[in-house]
Amino acid sequence: MNDLNKAKAQYVIFTCNAYSNGAISPNLVVGWMNWAHKMKISQKTGVAYDPSCVQHQVRVSQSLSKGLVFGLLDVRYREIIWLEMPFGGQLVANMNTEVVETLLKKIQSKTTIGNLLAIKANAQGMSIVYTQEADEIYTMQWAMNTAAVTKLLID
Repeated sequence: MNDLNKAKAQYVIFTCNAYSNGAISPNLVVGWMNWAHKMKISQKTGVAYDPSCVQHQVRVSQSLSKGLVFGLLDVRYREIIWLEMPFGGQLVANMNTEVVETLLKKIQSKTTIGNLLAIKANAQGMSIVYTQEADEIYTMQWAMNTAAVTKLLID
């Protein structure tokens, strides 16, 4: 990460590609690992894989052509953003980075549950307070309950 910051890198894009005449096959598993130590590539398999370090993985269920952007590391925030964006061609150099940036702007402009709660509080003349004695408490666990969030939006 320090080297990326020194190089003034803004993003690191994670991709997978089909280099043969075929396409990326369904049931492909992609993701990333987070390991505190330098990873070593095996002379036998060529893969530096440690299942205990897997931070995120997803099985791609649909057939794709040649390339897939599946993640993007925002170097400044040290945050990985999941993307599932196909691109044509076998080389990442063929990818249009403006499309990636447009998708990031779209993701960043989405309303959050916190914003919705603030809008509701404002509309109902209520105040947002950060205390356990509040009339209504909304936690991260509550936000994961889609039925509860939907009910809030209908009220």
